[in-house]
Amino acid sequence: MFQYYGCASGRGKQLVRNEIEKGKFQELTVQQALPRVAKILLKAQDEIREKKMELELSVICADTKWTNKILDRATTDRMTKEAQDSIENEDEEMA
Repeated sequence: MFQYYGCASGRGKQLVRNEIEKGKFQELTVQQALPRVAKILLKAQDEIREKKMELELSVICADTKWTNKILDRATTDRMTKEAQDSIENEDEEMA
């Protein structure tokens, strides 16, 4: 049996993998982890400097009876905005 707490592929995968390893996701609930995942994905996108992307998030957990469920657009947009605000706050603190 395999257990995944997160994996990454494609461009920016190394940054995402590093953040997943540091994030201790096995200690979080899905609801706690989702905003962090959104932030990690947005940071990785900034690193490769491509045009802005739109996140689409899905979950597989006990709440979904272990089936893949794509999150609704309003929830995803809210998490994206919170993640972008958090990234901007970090940038301002570093400046």
